[in-house]
Amino acid sequence: MHLWVDGIKVDTVNVLINDSEYKRTNVVLPKLAVGKHVLMLTSEAQPDFATYHEINVLEGVFNQQKTWLVEGSNAGKVIEPDNYIPGSVQLTQMQTGQLLPDWNALSNYDENYPHQCWEQTVSRSISYQFNPNSTVAWPDGESKFKELLGQKHKYKSYFDMFSYFPFMKADPFLTAYTYVAHSWLKESSTPIELDRKQMKEVMEEIIEGDEYAQYFVIDAQVQSMALLALAQNEDINLERALSIRQKLGKSDATATVLQALALKVLGADSSLYESDLTDLSSDRYADTNNNAFNQNSDKCIAALAFNHDSKQRESLFSEVILQQQENGQFGSTFANAVCSYALKDNKTGNSSFAPIEHKNSDSVLNYDVINNSNHWLRMSYKQELQDVGSASSGISVTRNLYLQKNDEWHQLTDKTQLNVSDIVKTTITINSPTEREHFAITDSIAGGFEAINPALGNQRYIEELGRDWHSHTRFEIREGKAYWYLRHLAKGERKISYYSRVRHVGDYSIAPAKVEAMYRSDVFGLTKSNNVKVTQ
Repeated sequence: MHLWVDGIKVDTVNVLINDSEYKRTNVVLPKLAVGKHVLMLTSEAQPDFATYHEINVLEGVFNQQKTWLVEGSNAGKVIEPDNYIPGSVQLTQMQTGQLLPDWNALSNYDENYPHQCWEQTVSRSISYQFNPNSTVAWPDGESKFKELLGQKHKYKSYFDMFSYFPFMKADPFLTAYTYVAHSWLKESSTPIELDRKQMKEVMEEIIEGDEYAQYFVIDAQVQSMALLALAQNEDINLERALSIRQKLGKSDATATVLQALALKVLGADSSLYESDLTDLSSDRYADTNNNAFNQNSDKCIAALAFNHDSKQRESLFSEVILQQQENGQFGSTFANAVCSYALKDNKTGNSSFAPIEHKNSDSVLNYDVINNSNHWLRMSYKQELQDVGSASSGISVTRNLYLQKNDEWHQLTDKTQLNVSDIVKTTITINSPTEREHFAITDSIAGGFEAINPALGNQRYIEELGRDWHSHTRFEIREGKAYWYLRHLAKGERKISYYSRVRHVGDYSIAPAKVEAMYRSDVFGLTKSNNVKVTQ
């Protein structure tokens, strides 16, 4: 048997095997560079036989990035990070006062965003269309979104509504948002084709609320998004919109700004809604744990409702742009979409971080300040996986691995040695101090493991999750990672498990698992890394 790597023969193994005999042979791979490689196994005795296997060698490091606003006497120096890989630190700098989004950073964020629910597809399509640098920074994005949007039938659920993932519960807010996006994208190269008559009827039923009340939570936020959808698609007149607004009454910030924008779209006098927006002072744009979307989306919707030359509009845009310059994105895929649309006329120039040189002196990195002392400083660096510490911001998370022996699960330790064909259970334990909505869990699968997909009806998942688990939870395995998506996270402890089969001998590092609120960028948790050893 000959082993080939990327078309080059690297080893030959002589195998003596009797008829009906089974034999396992280990072949040691040469050191491979980071990236994708194709392995091929051929037989000298049977020249027409060949089997292929593609592997992706990942960099055994964790990328970190931090950004600060530097002022006055602190300019020109920063403390070096802990446990960084020598030579991996990069500093970039941007002057303050450049109130333009960092469009390049936003495009990079959208291109590399790992999750793919319907909302994220719709939102990233909007962000792509209204980002002036997207076609240059990501030329393949248009064809990508055409393909993803063309799969909308997979997300259609009952009552002609959309769901976040296929086979999951329909969501009225998401459905109304999709109809808004239809209006925003109709003249673009990535339109969302919808049955407008059908969507209009769904929006009206959402606003009435009675028919859907026993199936969904129909609150003022959902009804206000439906009102905006009708206004954007010219399915309603101003008189009817004012009547609906009167019925809904004053509610939270999100409902208020959605209603205000709907009235503006329909040509209402600003005196009918601007006072309500003004009452929402900056410190009241605070997100709540029950709010599906974060505060920057509210600010951008409110800015759209104010007149172009108003101070309130300028102030709101200043806040969200400064945060986007700091973080590279506005806070969530939904916020990225809304804010990109709101800032669609803010296209001249580009605020971006420029690389700067630095020198190390006694754990301090010294650098030159460009033009003036006040600036944003961004530090990027790498850490070895074993040096990455756990983190908790509003939620805590731990990861444990268990080996099945004699129908019992035993927790893995650093001394545990695994064998090929062993079954391993990975359990992510999440602890939340309050109820939350829409969570993503991302876990790296060890290189020697093959995750068992629950979509194939594996009995282990049915016993643990129940046969209807996919109606409220989504699980995906792709590119060496396991992704869980939770529609609802109750207060207290929640355990999520998945199973893997050990396939390859070797020593493997497992990158930290991350739990994050998909619409609260400030709420996340990170586990420590793990090491596993497969001996035979």
